[in-house]
Amino acid sequence: MKIALAVLLLVVTAQFPSCNLLGSGEGKIVGYVEDKFISPMREGGVPFPFIVIDRVEYQVPWDFYREVRIGDLVKFENGRWTIIKKYVP
Repeated sequence: MKIALAVLLLVVTAQFPSCNLLGSGEGKIVGYVEDKFISPMREGGVPFPFIVIDRVEYQVPWDFYREVRIGDLVKFENGRWTIIKKYVP
């Protein structure tokens, strides 16, 4: 029974991306957006928006996700995401 529970725990935790949900980590994040995507539906069918900075996934608010583009320089500080510089091709 303990083995089954341990395997179940591993399977469940593997379903969550290695990300910083809503930038909840300590400190400041500054970097260029390498990618952006919407997670597969889970937790009641609710998808989540993510951006990738330095190969790390960060969950962001929907309004920020709609505004930001790949190549933009962004910053997370004091619980808020902002675009520092828009990418100009």
